[in-house]
Amino acid sequence: MTTALENTDTHIVCSVEHRSQFIETLRGGILMLLRWFVGYPLAYLTYSISGLMRAPWRLAPQSVVRGPQILVVNHTNSAFDVLLSQLASPQWNFFLVDGSRARIPLGDTLLRILRGVPLKRGGNAPLNPENTASFLGRLADLLNQGHSLTAFPEGESRYSSQLRHLRYGVAYIALEAEERSGWQLPLTIQCLGLNYENVRIAGSRCLAQWAEPIDVRRYRELFLKDRQGAQAKLLADVEGRLRDALIEADTPERLMEAHRLAHARREHRVAGVRRALQDLMAGTAEPVRQRGILWRGLPSAVFQLVAFLVFGVIGVLAWPFRAFGRLAARDPSQEICYGLLLWLVCLVSGFFVSDGRWALQFCAFTVVGARSWLWAWRRGMVS
Repeated sequence: MTTALENTDTHIVCSVEHRSQFIETLRGGILMLLRWFVGYPLAYLTYSISGLMRAPWRLAPQSVVRGPQILVVNHTNSAFDVLLSQLASPQWNFFLVDGSRARIPLGDTLLRILRGVPLKRGGNAPLNPENTASFLGRLADLLNQGHSLTAFPEGESRYSSQLRHLRYGVAYIALEAEERSGWQLPLTIQCLGLNYENVRIAGSRCLAQWAEPIDVRRYRELFLKDRQGAQAKLLADVEGRLRDALIEADTPERLMEAHRLAHARREHRVAGVRRALQDLMAGTAEPVRQRGILWRGLPSAVFQLVAFLVFGVIGVLAWPFRAFGRLAARDPSQEICYGLLLWLVCLVSGFFVSDGRWALQFCAFTVVGARSWLWAWRRGMVS
C-alpha cells in the first residue's frame, strides 16, 4: 500500500512538472512571436538603432561559453530599455524590474506574463543572504533550468549622461547561483550600453555597444574566501565593462551637443560621438547652431518663411503628445513612452470614427512630424 501511494505521488509530481514546463515553453513561444511582430516594428520605428545585433554570441559564437546569461544594461529610457534588451537576447529573458511596478493595477499579472520578476532593491550596500534567500532560490532555479535574466543594476530609469551607482543585486545573484549549481552552469554576464542621441525624440539614434563578456566562474576562489569581497570585485568589473560601452559626459546637454556635432560631421558611430565630445570638452569645436534655412546653398527669405510656417504647424499639432508625456512622466526618460501611449490611443480610437484611411493619414503625419522635429533639434533650433 505504501509503495502504491509513493508511486502515485511521484506520478502526480512528474505530471505537474511536465505541465509547468509545457506552459512555460508555450509562453516562451508566444513571447517570441510578440517580439517579432510587435517588438521589432515598435523599436525600429521609434528609434534609428545600430549595433544591437552585434552581440558577442553572434559575432564570435565559438569563443562564447554556452550556458545561461545575465544581460546587464544601463537604464535611461524606461520601457524601451527593457524592449531593446529583449530584442538583443537570443531568447525572451526573465527581467528584473522595480517591485513598485507590481503594485499598480494589473501590474503584477502583466509582469508575470512578460516574465518580469519584481525586485525589492537593497540599496547601495552588499545584500544580506538571510533577507534574499527565497528570491535568490527562484532566480537560481531559473538559471539552472537554462533561462537567462536581464538586469538593470542602476535601479529605476533616470535620464542621465553618466552611469549611475550600481546596486549589488546582480553580483549577488550571479555568484550565489553559480555556487548553488556547483559552479557548473556556466554563467556569463553580458554588458550592453544603450547610447541615445535624445531619448525624447522619435527617430533619433540609439547606438548599442557591447562590452567583453564576464565568466562568473573566474570569481570562485575569491568567493569561497570572502563572499562580499567577491560581490564587490564582480560589481566593479561589471561597472568597468558598462563604462567601456557608454558615452559619458558631465551633463546631458553636453552629451546631446556631442551627438549633434557628430551628426554634422556624418560620424554616426560611438567612436565618432566620442571624438565630438572630446573636441567640445577641449574647446576645439563649437556646438551646432544652424538656425537659418538655405535654398540651394543660399539664404532665401521666402523659402525660410514657408519652412518655418510648416514646421510651426507640425509643432502645434504634435504638442499634445509631447505635453502629455511631460505631464505624466516622473522623469524625462519616461516621456516618450507616455507620448507613444497617447498616440496608440488616438490611432485605435480613429478606427471607431473613421475608415482605414485615418490610420494611414495619422501615421504619415507622425512620420513627417517626427522627422521635422528631429531635423530642427539637430540644427539647434529646438531644445
